[in-house]
Amino acid sequence: MNNNIGIAALLLSIGLIISSAILGIYWKDSRSFESYVTVKGLSEREVYADRAWMAVSTSFGSNSVEDVRAVMSSQETKIRSYLTEKGFAESEIITDNINIYENEYKEATYRFSANLRVTVTSKNVDAIEKASGDKTGLIERGVLVSGDKWSNGPKYYYTQFTDIKTEMIAEATKEAEKAAKEFASTSGAKVGKIRRANQGIFQILPGDRSTESEEFYKDKVIRVVSTLDFYLD
Repeated sequence: MNNNIGIAALLLSIGLIISSAILGIYWKDSRSFESYVTVKGLSEREVYADRAWMAVSTSFGSNSVEDVRAVMSSQETKIRSYLTEKGFAESEIITDNINIYENEYKEATYRFSANLRVTVTSKNVDAIEKASGDKTGLIERGVLVSGDKWSNGPKYYYTQFTDIKTEMIAEATKEAEKAAKEFASTSGAKVGKIRRANQGIFQILPGDRSTESEEFYKDKVIRVVSTLDFYLD
C-alpha cells in the first residue's frame, strides 16, 4: 500500500516537472514574440508632369442679349484660333463655361454681363507653359483675359503614379528592414518576421519641396513613408 502511494507520488512529481518545463519553454517563446522594434522606411521619386491644363477666361458687357451672343461667339472663335496656332488640337480644346446674366443694380454700366472660359488639356506640357505665359496674342485679337492662376492655371499633373506605386512600397519596406537591422545590431538581437505594417500615405510635393501646391510645378517629388514592426529574436 505504502509502496503504491510512493510510486504515485513519484509519478506525479515527474509529471509536474515535465509540465513545468513545457510551460517554461512556451512562456519563453511567447516572450520572444513580444519583443519588436518599430521603424520607418522612406521611398522617393523625382518625376516630371506628363499632362497639363490651362484656361483662357474673359468677361464683357452689353445692353442687349443679341449683342452679348455675338460678342460671345466672336471671343470664343478668337480664343480657339489662338490655341490652335499654339499647336493644340481641336480635341484638346473645350469651352467649359458660358455665363450670361442680367445686372439688377441701377448703377451697372451694362444691362447684361457675360463670362466665357475655354480650356485646353494636353500631354504637351511645355506648350501649355509657353502658351499660358504669352497672352499678348489674345490681347491683340481683342480678348481681355481675366482670372488668376488658381482658376486659369497652368496646372501640371503626373498620371503614371500606378506604374511606380508597387516599386516604391517595396523600397520603403526594404529601407525599414534595413533600419531594423541596424537597431538590432546594437542590441545583440536579430530581426525576425514583420509583426505589423502600415503602408503610409503617398504625397506629391513640388520639385523644390516648397509648401505651395504641386499642381503649379512641372517637376514633382512623390514620397511615401511606411511604418513597420519587426519581431526581434
